[in-house]
Amino acid sequence: MYKYYARAKECYAYLWDVEYTPGGRGDRLVSVSPHFAGEPSEWFTRGWTLQELLAPGTTCESPLGPTSSTMTFYDRTWKIIGTKTDPGLCAEISRHTGIEGEYLRHPAILHQASVAMRLSWAAKRDTTKPEDRIYSLLGIFGVSMPVLYGEGEATAFWKLQMQLMAPGPDAYDQSIFAWKLPNSRAPCGMLATTLDHFAHSNNVANFGIDADERILFDVTNEGLSIHVFNGATRAQSANFQTFNKKETIMLSCTEGNVARRNAVTIRLMKQGDGCLRRVQPHELESSPKYKVDKNGGFLSIIAPGVRRHFYVTQNEYDGA
Repeated sequence: MYKYYARAKECYAYLWDVEYTPGGRGDRLVSVSPHFAGEPSEWFTRGWTLQELLAPGTTCESPLGPTSSTMTFYDRTWKIIGTKTDPGLCAEISRHTGIEGEYLRHPAILHQASVAMRLSWAAKRDTTKPEDRIYSLLGIFGVSMPVLYGEGEATAFWKLQMQLMAPGPDAYDQSIFAWKLPNSRAPCGMLATTLDHFAHSNNVANFGIDADERILFDVTNEGLSIHVFNGATRAQSANFQTFNKKETIMLSCTEGNVARRNAVTIRLMKQGDGCLRRVQPHELESSPKYKVDKNGGFLSIIAPGVRRHFYVTQNEYDGA
């Protein structure tokens, strides 16, 4: 369906719960339904409508050649509210969805958004069937996987993350680990178990990694194989042989505003069973010790670091 919307010449979104007054002041997308009064239209809370919002306007090859579609919003009486590229309406949509305006105005650059950022856009959306929260993202990430209703959202999400870490456009994106569990301090695996864990990751961006430093993730019997920086100097590199000792590692992604972006860090610790797990998952830290050049993905590590290879528990899902 994602390609279907992308290839369409014109797309329309009917907002059944919005009453638009031309020339009126205030938010044009607020629902008048008693169930959503004062909130954005229900259309902006549903899972499948995310791809309907993002796909139109993507330059895409169709059987008739390249196309560039537009998207127009209508209220409950079929009055035109505007298009998603209208500056004012685009700003309102961005405020309600957490999607930066540049991705609404120029969806052809959607692939430049980090994995964590794209997952955050779906984190607060609902679907009738729980698995559809995941299946509705397949087009946005350009991946394919079997649709098996009844497998549950957690299983479907684990499979999606496996697809994202496989060879492909997002294979080196470490922002897939940039999530947090606000209400838990218990040790856990590196992979999130639900989309909800990415609800606070809409400000996470990638920075470039030199081609010779790109190393694929790998799922092994020992755990998830990853290559990351740790915060120790080369003379004091992390020693995960020590139990109950926390070590900070730096992911190849940043968090912050355009003027000041710091690298995202998380903490790992070897547990009593010998497995390495993430600790303090309620925190997703943005360390000022690690800064990224604002002109492009050049890493400037204030405190010297060293790239290390770790095997970390992926999560509690065992693939059964």
